[in-house]
Amino acid sequence: MPLKVLCAGCSKDERESAEAAVHKALAAAPPGSWTVSLVKIQRQWSVTLDGPGHNLTFTAPQGGIRESIVEALRKGGGGAGAPTSAPGPAPARAPAPAAPARVPGEQRDRHQCQKCGGAFSVAYAAPDASQERVAAACPHCWQVNHVMVSEDAAWNRDYRVEKVD
Repeated sequence: MPLKVLCAGCSKDERESAEAAVHKALAAAPPGSWTVSLVKIQRQWSVTLDGPGHNLTFTAPQGGIRESIVEALRKGGGGAGAPTSAPGPAPARAPAPAAPARVPGEQRDRHQCQKCGGAFSVAYAAPDASQERVAAACPHCWQVNHVMVSEDAAWNRDYRVEKVD
């Protein structure tokens, strides 16, 4: 089973531990090619899991990556967001929305990776009068791009990067 684990925002020791947790969690997963993106944000992980019949994005507590992946796979998942089951042939799908649903008071800016050209969005709390430049890893290729977010979001590192298909 080909497995690609992308990890950002953590130390070398945390990366090794997180990668080991992913390998353990996917040991009984359906065979096929898997890509797992892990981004550490404060005391939790943002996890994007792409594999046969699965495309999930969720958060995992520090030290709980394996359990969170196992639980997400148990619930199933065909699309980003809340896991849903997708057994058998894929049903006809309605066109995907242009952007994920907005959270009240949240700003969402769309960007394009300087390296791969992939689209991504950066979401953060409602903007202040001033903004600050922050690093944002492309969820497609992990190239570090620099984008503007509110000064409070930059200071608290309270922003997230999401893949836009």
